[in-house]
Order: sequence, then C-alpha cells, then structure tokens
Amino acid sequence: FQGKGDKKFMSFKGGVSALIDAMEEQLSDVEIIKGIRAERIAKDGERYRVTLADGRILDSDFAVLGTMHSTARALLQDEALNEDFNQLFNSSMIS
Repeated sequence: FQGKGDKKFMSFKGGVSALIDAMEEQLSDVEIIKGIRAERIAKDGERYRVTLADGRILDSDFAVLGTMHSTARALLQDEALNEDFNQLFNSSMIS
C-alpha cells in the first residue's frame, strides 16, 4: 500500500514479513532460513557460502538478502561492490 496524500512511504499490507511469507508459499525446492543471523556470505566459485551465527555453513546456488544495504555490505565484504553500495543512502521512515 501507499500512504495517503503526498506521502511517499510504501510498504506491504501486513508488514515486510508478507514478502517472505509469499516467497515461502510460491517457491519449491528451496530452503528459506529465518530466525538466525547470517555472519558472512562469500562467493565460492559459482556458488555462495553462507556462515550462520550458530556456526553452520551452507553452500547454495543463490542467496537472497532482505536487509539494509549497510548490512548487505558487511555480509558480502566484496570490494568490487563498494562503489555500488556507496551510491545508496538510508533515511528515516518517520517524517
């Protein structure tokens, strides 16, 4: 939904978790992991290695991030992406 009047705030009805819920309903042959923090995501050949806070290491073909760009930057630690990350800005959602 979009805010009334000239406000530019946009969100999902039911909150951002609605996006994850919809992915869980639509996707098959994938594992969606929630409730545990990723510590690092590293490219390993053509795959991704995800290190979780509990010490587990997962190897995957794809990794989808739903987080702020500053958090994604810290997770990925990829110098090649820093120029792109530097173009992104955060601002308060409250005005």
